[in-house]
Amino acid sequence: WAEMLNTPVFIHHHKGDMRGKNYTDFPNAENAAACLKELGAGYTYEFKVYDGNHFAWLPAENKDMTEWLLKQKRNPYPKRIVHGSPCAKDFMVEVQPARPNRWLAIDEIGPDKLEMDGVDQGGTPRIKHKLNMGTLDAAWTAPNTLEVKAVNVKTFRIFLSPNLLDLKKPLKVTVNGNTVHAGPVKSSLKFLLKYLDERRDPGMLFVGEVPITVAAGK
Repeated sequence: WAEMLNTPVFIHHHKGDMRGKNYTDFPNAENAAACLKELGAGYTYEFKVYDGNHFAWLPAENKDMTEWLLKQKRNPYPKRIVHGSPCAKDFMVEVQPARPNRWLAIDEIGPDKLEMDGVDQGGTPRIKHKLNMGTLDAAWTAPNTLEVKAVNVKTFRIFLSPNLLDLKKPLKVTVNGNTVHAGPVKSSLKFLLKYLDERRDPGMLFVGEVPITVAAGK
């Protein structure tokens, strides 16, 4: 849930849509909204509740969702990112590794299992899942200074953009309070073209990357 930072979410559900095991019953929609609300600042969401059952969908409800979504604007270069890998979807099926989250990518995680706040199948109350995963909470706290909190992550990469830092000045990266990089960065047209070819997203471009290794026990 924490990785939804910077991503607006529209949750809508009919109160009478209670179909049992393997479906997103109405209590799960309530739980999703509660998770995002508790995360606080930076988490944008809308929770719309409608009367009716699974087959009561009305065109007006599509209009509500579309109008809200069209008001949201993507920030391709946010100053703070929360990222986890692997990600889990479709009732806890792991997807490994997770795709990069904008300017941050996890490449290798450790052996530990982390506890996730989630929902189970069939409208049950919120529960805790344990998943072999790693997480990063990274924020640009000063010019050319990136502070990262890493949990069960061995290696990750930082993608570079002039929208985030001055590429002509040294970059300082700290992980869990330890300086892991302090020096110049390199940009290249080759990297930019490679990134664009892989992601096909001209609205979010990067000109280089910095690989980071997290020291054992740190």
